[in-house]
Amino acid sequence: MGSRLKYAIVRAHGLKTHLVPEETLKSWAFVGDDEALFSELAKTEYGPFFAGPEDLRRADKIEEAHARVMARRARQVTSLVTGGIAEFFKAYMAKYDLENIRRIIYSLVRATALEETALLPIQGFVLDVAVLAKANSVEQLVDLIRVEEIKSQLRRWLAEGDKDLTALDLTLDVAYRDLVVSSAQAAKPLRKDGAFNEILSLYLDRVLLVSGLKALLKGERGPLTLFEGRLDPAAYKILRSAEDLRDALVALGRIERYRHLATEVLDSYKKVGQPWILELAAYRDISTWALRYGTKKPISPAYLLTYLIEVEWEAVRIKTLLLSRIAGLTGDRVYDLVKER
Repeated sequence: MGSRLKYAIVRAHGLKTHLVPEETLKSWAFVGDDEALFSELAKTEYGPFFAGPEDLRRADKIEEAHARVMARRARQVTSLVTGGIAEFFKAYMAKYDLENIRRIIYSLVRATALEETALLPIQGFVLDVAVLAKANSVEQLVDLIRVEEIKSQLRRWLAEGDKDLTALDLTLDVAYRDLVVSSAQAAKPLRKDGAFNEILSLYLDRVLLVSGLKALLKGERGPLTLFEGRLDPAAYKILRSAEDLRDALVALGRIERYRHLATEVLDSYKKVGQPWILELAAYRDISTWALRYGTKKPISPAYLLTYLIEVEWEAVRIKTLLLSRIAGLTGDRVYDLVKER
C-alpha cells in the first residue's frame, strides 16, 4: 500500500470524529421548535446550507443540504487519493450527477421549463451537469454525455421508444452500478481488497433492491428485467414475481441477509406511509454490514468506503428526521426511526 493511500485512510479515521454524535442526533427528535433545531444544526456541517428555520420545513432545501454535505465530504476523500482510487470515489458519488440527469430528462420529457433551482446545487463528479442542463432534447443530452456506462444505458432506454420514466429511474441505477463496478475493477488496490469488495457488492445490491421496491410501489414490474444479472438472483426472482411491495418484503424477510431490511420497511412503512422509509432502511442495513467488514481492516481501502457510507448514513438519518417533522410524526416515532441500530 502506498504512503498516500495509507495517509488518506488515517485521515478518514480522523474525519469520522466530525460526524454528529449519536446521542445528539437522537435528541433532535424531541426538538419541536424550528428555531431551536436550526440553532443546533448551525453547529454542524449542515448549518451553512440552511438559510433559516423556515428551510427546515422545505423538502427541497433538506435534499440540497444532504447533497452538499455529501459532496463536501466526498471531495475531502478524493483530494487525498490519486489515480484509479480517486476515480472510483468520483464514480461512487456520481449518483448525485445522475439524480440531476434524471431531473433534466423528466423536464424534457414532460416539456416543462427546467428552473435552475430544480437541480442539486453541487458540481458534477463525472458529468458536466451545467452543460447537460442546456440540452434541448433527451437525444441531444445523451449525445453530450462522455461516460460510456451512462451513455450506453440511456441510448438503450431511448431505443425502447416510449420514454417511460419508471424505466428511466431503473436505467440510471443500472448505469450507476455498472460505472461503480468498472471503476473499482480498474483500481488494483481496490480490486485486491476482499473486505472492500464485500462492502461494495452489498451496497450496490441494496441500491438496486430499493430501486426495484420503489418500482413495485408504483405498480411497475416490467422494467425490473434491467436488474437481471446485476441484482442478487434470489432478490431479483422475488421482485419479478411479487404482487406488490408487501408481498415482496414478506418474501425477502425469509432470506437471512435481507431479513432486517425487509422487517424494518414492513413495520415502518405501515406506520409512517412515506417512501423515504425505503432509503432509511437500506442505509441502516448497508451501514451495519460496512462496519462489520470495514472495522476488521481499519487500515485498508475498505475503511475509506466504510467512512463514506457512514457519512451518508448520518445524512440520511438527518434528512429522515427533518422530513418526519414535516410529516407531523411524534418525537417518539422520529426517535425510533433515526436511532442508529
